[in-house]
Amino acid sequence: MQNRSNKLLLILLIVIAVLTAYFPLRGNGFINCDDPQYVTENSYVLEGLTWEGFKWAFKTNFFLNYIPLAWLFHMSDVQIFGLNPAGHHLTSLIMHIVNSLLLLWFLRKMPIEDNQALFVAALFALHPINVESVAWVSEKKNLLYSVFWFLSLAAYINYGKYKRKKDYFLCLTFFILSLLSKPMAVTLPFVLLLLDFWPLRRFSLLTILEKIPFLILSFSESFITFSLHADISAVNSLNAFPLLPRIGYSLLSYVDYIIKTIYPVNLVLFYPYHENFLILKFVFSAIFLLLVTLFAIRLRKTHPYFIFGWGWYIGLLAPVTRFLFAVRDPISDRHVYLANIGLFIIVTAGVPDLLKQQAVINFKQLIIRTFKSDWNLPAPKLSLYLSLVILAIFATMAFKQVQRWKNSLTLFSYTIDVSPRSYQGYNNYGAALIALGRYQEALEVSQKGLRVNPNSKELNYNMGDALTRLGRIDEAYDYFKLSSPDLSISKDFYYKREGLKYLKQKKYMQAVHFFTLSLRFKDNDIESINNLGIALMGLEKYEEATEMFTRGLTINPKNYQLLYNRRLALKKAGRHAKPELR
Repeated sequence: MQNRSNKLLLILLIVIAVLTAYFPLRGNGFINCDDPQYVTENSYVLEGLTWEGFKWAFKTNFFLNYIPLAWLFHMSDVQIFGLNPAGHHLTSLIMHIVNSLLLLWFLRKMPIEDNQALFVAALFALHPINVESVAWVSEKKNLLYSVFWFLSLAAYINYGKYKRKKDYFLCLTFFILSLLSKPMAVTLPFVLLLLDFWPLRRFSLLTILEKIPFLILSFSESFITFSLHADISAVNSLNAFPLLPRIGYSLLSYVDYIIKTIYPVNLVLFYPYHENFLILKFVFSAIFLLLVTLFAIRLRKTHPYFIFGWGWYIGLLAPVTRFLFAVRDPISDRHVYLANIGLFIIVTAGVPDLLKQQAVINFKQLIIRTFKSDWNLPAPKLSLYLSLVILAIFATMAFKQVQRWKNSLTLFSYTIDVSPRSYQGYNNYGAALIALGRYQEALEVSQKGLRVNPNSKELNYNMGDALTRLGRIDEAYDYFKLSSPDLSISKDFYYKREGLKYLKQKKYMQAVHFFTLSLRFKDNDIESINNLGIALMGLEKYEEATEMFTRGLTINPKNYQLLYNRRLALKKAGRHAKPELR
């Protein structure tokens, strides 16, 4: 009974700590990076849980990922909460708490002390580097795959101990579910081999052969993901991104993540690439990683947790290094959501061993004699006090980090403040300002971003967008052309932008004129059709507006704006919407 009470107390402590650290999440909204594609503007997700949405989730590779379970989870959020961001954040927070408890459950099956297992789980739950995975609605897939990941590991531990076939198949089933949530799960077979080495002590040719089904699934998922990214040149050729920089940045990313974990300040969504002293940084990273690896190998018999934790960290990050994928960010906080557990295990199990070393004991006695102090805490109490201080600091930092994720303005204004070379930060901050009608500010922000990266298509587009909305059409032309070479022959685009300018000014006659011109060049443009209908309603031409909205619905029957506007136009005209168009 006492043991059960202790377990419940541990669970309660973790839940309370996480709820406290993430308390500001209740007031956070969606952001303008990926959330529109994943939720707020995704027509299938916006329908909630439907049979059409279910089929789409298992067929689509939208946004370069095959993640059917993640899509279904987003649909279920919309089904329950609509587009109330508080509900979407609530399910993310619940999943993070579940992951923290699953990690604790898994660690208690390992040969480490209960207090060490609790500290690792608490570090995972409260570390500010994990805020990105919890506070970003689009990264729910990171939380979801982790749930099945932990369940798979726990099942494998049971299989290794008791040799029950049902545990093996449970492990395989949870692995499949994890893969269907996010491709990052492909590294699980490697971690299973680490578990065979320690703590199961059953590493052999037979245990390798047991992993064949897992390896087949991993290679298949890797091939799919690699192919999808190759289609948009995320997997660049060696000419575009040479081999040595690929290797260098990959090694450097491992060191960067360790630094961010130890000293988690200035955490942002977009990190810029290193520019200065690159060769020196690459060489240092290579030497550091080699030395730690050799040290881990040397301690493999006496301190096996070290090579286990180090292998966990290195292996889980391997798929997201820049060796394969040459993407815009050299590192991302979400990538160490699970990987850092390896480092946490090393530190948590290693510090008590370190405090037992004679050299450390002698140093401690020297300090006491030097300062003539009677303070002589035993090692367990010293570890406890240090642990509580570290957790309190990280919880406070996580609390503040959650506040920065409140919305696009708070997140990206902070990004450009602490990371002024992050051109993506300027891009998203500028886009958020445009959405709020603060066009002059957006123009200034985009100009600053273009000083960092003059070739950014997104920033050039933002410049053109802001200039257009300010009525400076001729100036906007050059920036739109830089954002897309095809825009130089797309006259419909400029007529549409001119129409938007007059629509905003409620000059409906001029707006109708320009939207009509735009549709002569591109007659299936939903935005122009919808805006022309709105302009006609402004002129109280409700019958013509209804015809225009109906025209748009023949192209996209599920467009919510057109459905809403058509009902409104019919109501103004004194008629009712036909059910079949709903």
